[in-house]
Amino acid sequence: MRFPPKVPHPYISSVMFPPAVPNPDVVLYTQKEMDVLVEESHNALCPVVAHCATNRAVKMAAEAGADTIEHAFWCDQETLTFVKKNNCILVPTLAISERLYGDNFKYMLKKTLKAWEMDIVQACGGDTGTFNHGENIREAELFYEAGIPIEHVLRSLTYHGWLACGDHRCGRKFGVLMKDFAADLVALDNDPRVDIKALRNVDFVMKDGKVYKENGVCVA
Repeated sequence: MRFPPKVPHPYISSVMFPPAVPNPDVVLYTQKEMDVLVEESHNALCPVVAHCATNRAVKMAAEAGADTIEHAFWCDQETLTFVKKNNCILVPTLAISERLYGDNFKYMLKKTLKAWEMDIVQACGGDTGTFNHGENIREAELFYEAGIPIEHVLRSLTYHGWLACGDHRCGRKFGVLMKDFAADLVALDNDPRVDIKALRNVDFVMKDGKVYKENGVCVA
């Protein structure tokens, strides 16, 4: 059996002086390009989601009119003001940030609380898929650990999720118990307003009116 030759490390073989940050966060579009992307999307009644890691990217996306901004890890006060001014929804993806940024993660919790204090709409979206499915409730726990009251955390889990998906533009109503909204329900064993850990003990699940879990047992 013949094996392919061992390939040297690319930095050693091709870059004599590699950059300190080999994969930096850079903005991929100009402001004009972002403006046109958002304008065309909104003209087609489509919501716009912007994945932004830097303050500059968040400001540009907010200025363009993006509906939601995901990640926004390092938002400072000025950037949050841009988000608020342009009525953007913030999806901070804390669950994955906790795994990536170590001691720096404390800043992201403070930023999330500050956004809530500024009355910026935030939705719980943990970047599911970058960690095991079923662990996404960690996002809500981190909202709570940031200092956001549990009632507001629950709203970020439900109704704000619908807003983040484009509200009526997504073609589906969900997130609240109302007529003409999807029958998507979960029931817990205990009251999360007393103990947030209750969110990890789901007793009942209904999706589109079909029961998938009852008395803690999968039935579908």
